[in-house]
Amino acid sequence: MTLLVTIPVSSSLGQRIAFVQHLMSLAVVEAVRTLPGYEDIELNLKWPNDIYYSNLMKVGGVLVNSTLMGNMFHILIGMKCLV
Repeated sequence: MTLLVTIPVSSSLGQRIAFVQHLMSLAVVEAVRTLPGYEDIELNLKWPNDIYYSNLMKVGGVLVNSTLMGNMFHILIGMKCLV
């Protein structure tokens, strides 16, 4: 899945654009844990962008590419599940 997001440079997140990849990786793990039956699944992050099951198997990852155009960051966020 790929998501396009635009963020103003002057915003709080725009001033810390490098954190977008970390935030998205955390969001994916937390989203899985909200699913019924998966609340206690042992998903972990291997910084900055790999998602592991029980530190044994990589199950996904998040990649972020940002481009500055004028006063806006155009960010492509790619999320991939390997399982």
